[in-house]
Amino acid sequence: DVDTTDKNGMVTFTLPRNSNYTVTVKNPPAGYKFEESYKLYEAGTTITAPSSVIENPDGKWPTTAYKKGDIIMDFEVTTVDGETLRISDILKEKKMVMLNFFYTTCGPCANEAPYMNAAYERYKDDIEIIAISPYPLDDESLVKNFVYDYGITFPACKVATSFSSYFGISGYPTNIIIDRYGMIALWEVGGITSQT
Repeated sequence: DVDTTDKNGMVTFTLPRNSNYTVTVKNPPAGYKFEESYKLYEAGTTITAPSSVIENPDGKWPTTAYKKGDIIMDFEVTTVDGETLRISDILKEKKMVMLNFFYTTCGPCANEAPYMNAAYERYKDDIEIIAISPYPLDDESLVKNFVYDYGITFPACKVATSFSSYFGISGYPTNIIIDRYGMIALWEVGGITSQT
């Protein structure tokens, strides 16, 4: 019985030789996929569990806020231009998605806009950036004006204030990167000050 992983998510154990074993994975973390069974070899067996965005047909949200390392549940947002973006669809084409939580009267949010635009133009074949305002005093027209005033070229949207609670947003701007496997790989509070 092994129930812990090391800092890299790996489990290592040794079994006596010349025996038959069955590997059973109990209560795996959401978003990881395992085979029904694995053959064990004397020289060693590596079991890899790929992850992906968690299917979410009911559009439900987690009961606790996400944290770095979590696999995200699929969701969609509608941009101020009326386009619907679904995380799982974006990750079929891009290597990652960056969620940029902002609000329209936030000084650091405005200051990072030119850097984010430059980075988006440079890396948009690999990365999608979505600017998200859950701020209660913002509305769609204020977000549209912000996009226009700062020449933002990536998608932006206004969402319900409760949206920020799913991510435990404690300050603005907050940038969250979701990798191609649906995992929250980076979480950074504070304005971006370069395009790299």
